[in-house]
Amino acid sequence: MKKLVIIGAGGFGKQTSEIVNRLISQGEQIQLKGFLDSNKSLHNQKINDIRVLGDIDWINSEDPNEKNYFVCSIADPATREKVVIEARKLKYIPYTLVDPSVIQGYGVKIGEGSIICPGVILTSNISINSYVIINRLCSIGHDVNISDFCTINPLTAIGGYVHLKKSVLIGAHSSILQKLSVGKNSVIGAGASVISDVPESVLVVGVPGKIKKEIFKKQLFSR
Repeated sequence: MKKLVIIGAGGFGKQTSEIVNRLISQGEQIQLKGFLDSNKSLHNQKINDIRVLGDIDWINSEDPNEKNYFVCSIADPATREKVVIEARKLKYIPYTLVDPSVIQGYGVKIGEGSIICPGVILTSNISINSYVIINRLCSIGHDVNISDFCTINPLTAIGGYVHLKKSVLIGAHSSILQKLSVGKNSVIGAGASVISDVPESVLVVGVPGKIKKEIFKKQLFSR
């Protein structure tokens, strides 16, 4: 039985806990210990009947011989990366969550620590790297490559042979045409339709999608 904590007790943390509970009901050998969150006002409270155990250093109060697994349910890619680095330093072990309703085709690979939500369709020969979040009801085309720490929000449609580079954030109801690439740290606004390659660290909005502004690294990490 693997002991699991969810880092992040916000709205997406609640969704993540539901995925865990569905997996448990189908026989997956995990025990959900609780949430971890930096908001001290939540500590020892219950969210959806699941206790907030404390901050990320909660592991220091546990038996050092016990293995503690984690998923990070923080949607912002830059923040998630910083939290994951800290969790790994504290010896948490990444766990991968794929909701039982997810449809997976041939040759789909999903990296450590990723979270794939209900209703997602993964067609064929898709590479999903580590610590990726794909939210509800997304459709991912064949031969897509999704790099570390990307976040894809609900009802997004991605065509075949698309490459999302590291830490891309895609807003809900977006679409990306086939054979395009989106540069690292870029943000695709909600409802945008991407019809050409996107460079790194920009915000794209509208139909068709157009670059609205550059996103500097210091701004990205403060989102």
